[in-house]
Amino acid sequence: AFLTAGAQHVIGAAWAIDDAATLAFMERLHLALRAGAAPVRALREAQLDAIRSQDPARRTPRVWAAFQLLGR
Repeated sequence: AFLTAGAQHVIGAAWAIDDAATLAFMERLHLALRAGAAPVRALREAQLDAIRSQDPARRTPRVWAAFQLLGR
């Protein structure tokens, strides 16, 4: 629906994820976007940040692999 309405990119999760892990992931993602990173780069940075996390709940692929970039 967002793409049809004119959004160039949408980042979403393919499955349900723990709220705390999602919050940490989205904070990192939006930090990169605000710094001027392209959406694909911001997503990659957030995923790498999660993979390198000291928190095992954030490091699991169940969290970082769920997020996908859709767009034109």
